[in-house]
Amino acid sequence: MARIIYLAYGVPRTGGDFVNIEHVCALNAMGFDATLAYFDDGVDPSQIACRSAHFNDVRYKPDDVVVCFEDNREALERAARLSCRKVLHNQNTWLLMQALQSLEEIGAMGFESVICPSRYGIEMMQEAGYDGPVELISPYVPDFFAPQEKSLAIAWSPRKRPLEAAYVRTAFRSKYPQHRDVPWILIQHMPREEVGRVLGTAAIYASFAKHESVCLSVLEAMRSGCIVVGDHGGAGLEYADVTNGLWLREHEYELFADALNHAVEIFRCGGADNAFSLAARKTARRYSESDFGAMLERYWSGHGLSRSGRAIHA
Repeated sequence: MARIIYLAYGVPRTGGDFVNIEHVCALNAMGFDATLAYFDDGVDPSQIACRSAHFNDVRYKPDDVVVCFEDNREALERAARLSCRKVLHNQNTWLLMQALQSLEEIGAMGFESVICPSRYGIEMMQEAGYDGPVELISPYVPDFFAPQEKSLAIAWSPRKRPLEAAYVRTAFRSKYPQHRDVPWILIQHMPREEVGRVLGTAAIYASFAKHESVCLSVLEAMRSGCIVVGDHGGAGLEYADVTNGLWLREHEYELFADALNHAVEIFRCGGADNAFSLAARKTARRYSESDFGAMLERYWSGHGLSRSGRAIHA
């Protein structure tokens, strides 16, 4: 019986961690034999919402397919030493490029294929010189990211750009003192469902994305009906346009406060069903669970695994 084994960190904290779990859960629901093998010690498996085991407790077989994440060279090297088939899950090409000395190492380490969550990430790899097989499996935005009763508040997650975030918030309060009573809701160390509640009730999401391949946090905010203001980290070239957000790039932080002021005015005039929020929701619905499942099944069926878990060709 051929298994699909996704290597991962322990308890999920980032969007990429949740995507790995969603891959495993969806594959099992389809009838594939999939599991998550985590590296961290002291993990309570009940905290991981899919079939899982510690990396060292898994007995790897030649017809297993190990799927390794991209941002940790030690993990890549440990995967390379396994005597089984290997696939690279490149969720962020920026992080992949710092883990490798050359993209030729992907083949040299025995990775037969690459999965990528966005065309943007694929194009980055190819423009940097990668000419091996790479296929698209876009993530999905869960249904609990949805508009709720909105209030005038700004949700923000400054983790990737703390200096810029502090600058923007202070500049906004300084230039527009009439909005100092607008609360800023910090998204940090929250269960994902709680993030959904915050985004569902906040009118505005201030995005401080950086070096993204897809930027789930932005898509979650769009699906939740927020007026998104800020940077999409590059990944938004696939989904961001002038109708569905007030987009700025990283060199435009002097304009960020003005854009937030514009968003406040839009919400005060148009409410939760303003044109930007409606367009954002429509765009984010393209990242559906059904499309994700179809891409996932097509990939694994095309790479020699059947729903029974038996290798068709390996």
